[in-house]
Amino acid sequence: MSVVVQMDRDFGDANASIFNVAPVQSGGTVLVLFNLQPSWCNTVALMYEPRCRETHVIESTDAAHAVWSKPRNITSQLVGGANPPWTRTRNPTAVTPGPGLELGDGTLLVPGYGCSQPAGATCVTYALNSTMRSWALLSTDKGQHWRLGGESDAISAAEPMVAQIPGSDTLLMNARSLQWPHDDKPHPDRFRLYSTSSDRGETWAVAAPGAFAPLVGPSCQASFV
Repeated sequence: MSVVVQMDRDFGDANASIFNVAPVQSGGTVLVLFNLQPSWCNTVALMYEPRCRETHVIESTDAAHAVWSKPRNITSQLVGGANPPWTRTRNPTAVTPGPGLELGDGTLLVPGYGCSQPAGATCVTYALNSTMRSWALLSTDKGQHWRLGGESDAISAAEPMVAQIPGSDTLLMNARSLQWPHDDKPHPDRFRLYSTSSDRGETWAVAAPGAFAPLVGPSCQASFV
């Protein structure tokens, strides 16, 4: 990312941080969504400030993808305009690091997550009552405008990935659980969280028990193969 985006040149902030990079392809155009944390946010107290979790997009249309657009801030499209309802939530528009999808009707879908809570609510992570939820960022005009689809009711779901079930219009979401702290070890009582969508990511339903094979894993991001 440092090749196509420079903190001082593009944001006037040499110490800003980029994280959660998510590419998606639409025809010959490659778009990359990413989250940006300005340098003034680098304190624990400011972790809950929505402006510390901006979402930007760049795109490339040339065949070699050697030329990229300047970053475009789409945060206001995702959190409700100039006065977003989430005034104190952590990662209100975080995208999941990993590839997005172009669906059959041209809709672009990039998995995302955060705490979609009203103003003043506390975002709870790493707990059985975690308020983290997963959803999809959607665009129906080849990435010019973005919005959030509905969230899954899967408790503590974060860092989801989405794939289309072969031979079906159904989308399958596989998410990390934030009910436990991060570590790199498998635990028999820790499972990935499944949700499905039959309307191109507009709404998500928690998968019925037994619908998909239980997948044990550490509390960390994963992907589809």
